[in-house]
Amino acid sequence: MDSYKDVGFHVITSLSLGFFVWKIFGFNNRRSLLISLFFTFLGGVLIDIDHFLDHFLSFGLNFNYDYFIKGEYFLKSNKAYIVFHGVEYVILFGVLALFVKARIRKMVLIAIALGMLSHLLIDILLFPNPVKGYFILYRLLHGFNVDMSGGVLN
Repeated sequence: MDSYKDVGFHVITSLSLGFFVWKIFGFNNRRSLLISLFFTFLGGVLIDIDHFLDHFLSFGLNFNYDYFIKGEYFLKSNKAYIVFHGVEYVILFGVLALFVKARIRKMVLIAIALGMLSHLLIDILLFPNPVKGYFILYRLLHGFNVDMSGGVLN
């Protein structure tokens, strides 16, 4: 999959969800719309920042754009840390939203959770990785090992 298309899917989906979340919560001002858009963007797009960690753990401070875009760091290290890619975060933010009373805070938590969920679902659909690999606990228990023959995580 072309990384630019992947990012494009994440951006469009996240911003669409941000607008949807804003409408569902019934706010009518620009500030709350921007808050909702920002937090779905944070959860749905900016979580990919964790790929930099994997890249630098593999190649040190020598950043190579081509290697980064192609995910060569997974092949070199045979590890997939991607610490922000975890279903557990979606569950955590969703559960926290159940206990928060302030509507704007509840909207923020739901926006983050839906942004992250959309990101993970897009990744699952676009890349040949088993769903269990998107659970941090699973990756941790398996030493964050990579098996590129059958997807990123065995």
